[in-house]
Amino acid sequence: MPAVHGGRVRHRGEPRVVRVGRRHRRAGVRRPSERRGSRRRQPRAAHRLRWLPGEPDADVRPVPAAVPRRRRRVRARDAPRGTEYGEPWHEAGRREHKQRVFDDALAVADGIAETGWADPDRIGVVGGSNGGLLVGALLTQRPERWAVALCHVPLLDMLRFHRFLLGASWTTEYGHPEEDPEAFAYIREYSPYHNAPEADYPATMFTTALGDTRVHPSHARKMTALVQERNTGGEPVILRVEDDAGHGVGKPTSMQVRENSERWGFVFERLGMDVPRSN
Repeated sequence: MPAVHGGRVRHRGEPRVVRVGRRHRRAGVRRPSERRGSRRRQPRAAHRLRWLPGEPDADVRPVPAAVPRRRRRVRARDAPRGTEYGEPWHEAGRREHKQRVFDDALAVADGIAETGWADPDRIGVVGGSNGGLLVGALLTQRPERWAVALCHVPLLDMLRFHRFLLGASWTTEYGHPEEDPEAFAYIREYSPYHNAPEADYPATMFTTALGDTRVHPSHARKMTALVQERNTGGEPVILRVEDDAGHGVGKPTSMQVRENSERWGFVFERLGMDVPRSN
């Protein structure tokens, strides 16, 4: 019988492919550093990812491998506290403890600036889906920290997320803002849509797709309008809408190339990064 994995049917005998850092690898095939007799390298926290039920393609990406290491000025970070360090680690970052997730990511950004890993004015934040909530919270809580923000297919109105599409299935992760007064109180404290101040926002791109059946396009649409209205600086705040796509699964290669070119082109341009052309 075929087995369902990652939102698709996987047939018996078919290798399972998982994402590790910047690469895909076949499950069960060890890296040289993982083989017996060698020192095993632990995965970087910057590449960790927490999936929500029903969204196997939740997306927070590191800088594309095409950019030479010596030229990298972006550190991608997603800290939604999954089960990487066990269920207690996950529990410590959900429901009423969600702010810890955002504090973790802000500490990373401050740390790489203080230690000289990146120029303080050249740090960007990128995330999608549940990672888009992270980006939205970081953007509204510390807008001055970022040079650029890329927030795609995000959850942003956390007082109404449960009313649309698959949102009701995520109340176990975030809490139910309508049925639980305590949940309403702590969600109201961090919900990006309800905490966007007047500020000098960094260059920001929100993205959505009209065919998204998981996270409603209204999250990105109205957040773009709100941040545009409250932006007191001169950096652009824009919305990119894909007409013939969904949350991210099953896009043709041509669409992925165009989408990623526009997204990362926006990020690289705002950070002043020159990407060498390949021959």
